[in-house]
Amino acid sequence: MEKSKRKTIRATNFRQHLFDYLDHVHQGKEPLVIERNGKPEAVVIGFEQYRKAVERKLKPKPDLSVIDAIRTSHEEYLKAHRGRLSSDSVEIIRQIRGES
Repeated sequence: MEKSKRKTIRATNFRQHLFDYLDHVHQGKEPLVIERNGKPEAVVIGFEQYRKAVERKLKPKPDLSVIDAIRTSHEEYLKAHRGRLSSDSVEIIRQIRGES
């Protein structure tokens, strides 16, 4: 996250103005970094920002290794059957059925 897009506040200030800061993040403004003794301790974000982050994290990612394995298998098959395959779909079906 860019430094210009976050606001840093002290924990004591956060405690004293809790409802103001909750309104701040609820309105979709920048996240709040809460510091204690000059060190970041927590981040407060609005619920919509949280929901979107969770959805992005839970979204399934494709297993590209399966696609790569299929591609490799297909390439190996084509190499092994080079010259014996027909591009005509009727002929291919006959080959599969064992009719030719």
